[in-house]
Amino acid sequence: MILAESVERIKGEIREDMGSGVVPPSVAAFGDLHDYVDANEYGGFCEDGVCDRFPSHDAFIEFVDAAQGEVDAWLKS
Repeated sequence: MILAESVERIKGEIREDMGSGVVPPSVAAFGDLHDYVDANEYGGFCEDGVCDRFPSHDAFIEFVDAAQGEVDAWLKS
């Protein structure tokens, strides 16, 4: 997985949820998304086998944290 692609996928999924009214456009932090959805599912990170694409579980978690951190900064801007 490439970080920039994952970040763009997450942003797109959030935009879709905002457009459909699932998530209000006023959400200003990644953590706030959890009030409306399971935000950890954005980007396909909960799909079967995704974790297997990484050399370790720790590497997977670091990747997810990095992606969510970039999205958090985007929401805050």
